[in-house]
Amino acid sequence: MASNGRPAPVDWVEGGYLFIVPPDNVANLERNVKRQRAEGCVVDLLMPQELKSKFPSMNVDDLGAGAHTPHDGWCDPNGLLWGFRRKAVELGAVYVKDRVVAAEMDPAKARAVVLASGERVAADAFVNAAGAWSGEVASMFGMKLPVTPMRRFEHYFTAGSPIERLPYVKDVARLAFRSEGKGFSGGVVDGNERRGFNFEVDHDYFERVVWPAVAHRFPAFEAAKCHRTWSGLYEQNELDGNPVIGRWSRVPNLYTVAGFSGHGMMHAPAAGRAIAELVVHGRYQTIDLGRLGYERVEAGEPYREEGIL
Repeated sequence: MASNGRPAPVDWVEGGYLFIVPPDNVANLERNVKRQRAEGCVVDLLMPQELKSKFPSMNVDDLGAGAHTPHDGWCDPNGLLWGFRRKAVELGAVYVKDRVVAAEMDPAKARAVVLASGERVAADAFVNAAGAWSGEVASMFGMKLPVTPMRRFEHYFTAGSPIERLPYVKDVARLAFRSEGKGFSGGVVDGNERRGFNFEVDHDYFERVVWPAVAHRFPAFEAAKCHRTWSGLYEQNELDGNPVIGRWSRVPNLYTVAGFSGHGMMHAPAAGRAIAELVVHGRYQTIDLGRLGYERVEAGEPYREEGIL
């Protein structure tokens, strides 16, 4: 991805992902691995001793298996964001620095939005991609979108003992961390975090929550040192933790692409393409994302994931 010949500073690292589960989750993991392989992904299903052989510092005593995807990785989210933004501008998009405060509606059609500056923007189609603010934006159109802001922390820490470089390690208790430079970056998501636009940093969270989890899984972290903690917001879909993508039947020119619950950057390219297809062509052309539509919210029917690989 380049804009005017300038590559986006994405800083891609093919470090791999490793999703580990206890014995009672192995059957589900095996089903997920089978599905991923059927779609062409390279996935290694590793039993505890294979995990220990590949990652010698890992405590595998309470594990049933792990799924290792060696070609997965991570990148700089800010670099990716600005890469998309510059490319969009190059292709004709116009960005307006403002804030939506109201929407003008007909009974079955959105007509315009009003900005904090007082400017009125009329359009044929509106896309709500407001992230953690998408629930508030939806309410301006009369739509009840169960997406709320949920604070989470990211920590940069180092081990007290030598340890091998690690892929992005994730478990069912929402521990998630990876190698980063000479240390590690990650944390533990607290799904019970009080909802709201809270960016304050709890500097005791690492020692209280994260350190016990990483030290249990990798004893080399017994003497871990946290160097930095920062906070951000998940756009948490309270129904099922999956995004809402598609149009609203009551207001067909209002489109939603929100509620990614921590997976936004990973899903953004595909979700953006899907919404563009829906707006321009009236239907999905690449991947049918109908199952992620708002209809499941209206019906109160969660569509939960069975595991992340």
